[in-house]
Amino acid sequence: VVNILLGNAGVQPTRTDRLGRTALFLASRMGHHNVVRVLLADGRTPPEAKDWRGSTSLFAAVRNGHAEVAELLLPAAGTAIEDQDGFGRTLIWWARRTGNSRVLQLLVQQAERTSSPIHGNAAPPETISAPFIYQSAWCDACTLSIPESCGYSC
Repeated sequence: VVNILLGNAGVQPTRTDRLGRTALFLASRMGHHNVVRVLLADGRTPPEAKDWRGSTSLFAAVRNGHAEVAELLLPAAGTAIEDQDGFGRTLIWWARRTGNSRVLQLLVQQAERTSSPIHGNAAPPETISAPFIYQSAWCDACTLSIPESCGYSC
């Protein structure tokens, strides 16, 4: 379906929503790895595009624990491991904060491959397991799922 839509002359995958988020960002946030793969192959949506909070598609995938999406984005994202979002937090910080060891492992491996330093990433004061919940509301700022009874804030 995505391939068919992208073949339509009127479809603009670079178009953003009111928060500056592209289709690639939203697919990454939701963990739709097949859609991410197609959008990356299409090449019209830059993976390094940032939303209103300075977050890339890779940040959205990491925050929500989507290892398969992060693995697709890491080689293409143009986001250095030490880059910070609008909160002043790095990808490593978010992976530690949400307690996702697979995503953290992918980021550390990427840092080693690219000789990127991992600094200023002391573990957050607490790990908040923020499982991705497809049906839940989500924070417009940090993109984490927000279960009804959760007291989490960015």
